[in-house]
Amino acid sequence: MRKKSIYLENELVQELRKKIAHGYSGDIIDGFFFFLNKNIEILKRENVIFENVQQIRELKNGVLEHGDFTRDIIKNAIMREPYQGKRKLIKALIIATFGEDWVPVYNKYFTKDGDQLESVIEEVSSYGQEKVTLSKNQKFVLLYDFYDSFSRLVLFNKTMRITLDSEIIESFRFQLSKIIPNFFSYSLDAIRSEIDRVISNRFFIITMDDGSYFSHFDYNFNITRTAYSINNSRNGPYFRVPRDDDRDIISQGQNCYEKYIRSGNQKPIVLCDDGVGTGKSLEKILNIFNQLKLDIAKIVVLLNPNQIFSISNNDIETIIKIEEPFAWLSERDLFWGLPRSGVTCSIADENSSIITGVPYTIDDEMIKNRIADFGDLTSKFRMLCLKFNIEFWSFIETVVGEKIYFRDVQRLRGFGETMGVSDVRMVDYLHLINKKGYRLC
Repeated sequence: MRKKSIYLENELVQELRKKIAHGYSGDIIDGFFFFLNKNIEILKRENVIFENVQQIRELKNGVLEHGDFTRDIIKNAIMREPYQGKRKLIKALIIATFGEDWVPVYNKYFTKDGDQLESVIEEVSSYGQEKVTLSKNQKFVLLYDFYDSFSRLVLFNKTMRITLDSEIIESFRFQLSKIIPNFFSYSLDAIRSEIDRVISNRFFIITMDDGSYFSHFDYNFNITRTAYSINNSRNGPYFRVPRDDDRDIISQGQNCYEKYIRSGNQKPIVLCDDGVGTGKSLEKILNIFNQLKLDIAKIVVLLNPNQIFSISNNDIETIIKIEEPFAWLSERDLFWGLPRSGVTCSIADENSSIITGVPYTIDDEMIKNRIADFGDLTSKFRMLCLKFNIEFWSFIETVVGEKIYFRDVQRLRGFGETMGVSDVRMVDYLHLINKKGYRLC
């Protein structure tokens, strides 16, 4: 049986690349070969096995050479996102990089069997909150960001400027509020007004929400949780990676630092995000800032369902204060194909990776795991969402004057390719799955 690849944390990849580049002046892949050969006795001792090769000692003259597996597999592990490789390859690259000091680095990320530590893998919902089963008294909070996300819609490889019939959205909001008990909503204008009250221009504002809510920012830090297959989109594991094709996280931190220094005003720094769940994403950014000697004055979030009051000794200020347990969602996640909607997936093959979104309303189990368990109302909630998605995409087709297929929608192109529905019309597919009991996979 072929052994499954596992994924490398961005932080580990940067650590490996930085150390190799420091010790080898040429091509970084050649640098890894150089240090693999230099540390070959450790590799023999640890019985490291590569794909298509029995053991290191069986290679010609005990020297690693460029073979069928070498350059491409190492590139996939440390050059192409999502970073991935077989367990023994990853172990070999750590040994090559750190020599006799490899063990502490390895143990920081992996168990003795080569599995990732639980602290490295994110196994919670899209916003970091544990799966929520709503009781009759618990709130469901929806943030009305549809129009902001819709203004960024990419069809036919270009951002579309479409005037939408507002009746579709207003009717959807009204009917949704009637289905879900304790439904609460916040308009984008109200949210931004409250943000402006809390955060003035005397701060240097760093946001992690792409400007959806924190629209007046000095730097946007692009980081997201992603699954690495459609099958994992419901329950994970999830990994934190740069959003879309943005720079790696450490490079973003360096760029942010340089922009702050160039600004010359040395304003207090505020780190902002739409919500905090476990706090792991914010903690990752704070660790980078700590290495760069940047002090954070405070963290500001819209919602704080788990009542986390500080991360790494940095106080958290919550804008929408709700003391009792609740579930929440951005409205964009209920509309197929909108930018940043759904579960982000990074699906890789040997040569490339595709960033795509898996819709939250694809089936009942996805809703229960990624939004909330509405009990007997889950199917009704899903079918209402699909009904309005059909209306939405039918309206778009009328405006653009042609049928729209999965291949035409940037956010869903990878989903279409993976599911074999690239050439299927969006509206037809939505009609097909808008039935009780449908399950994705």
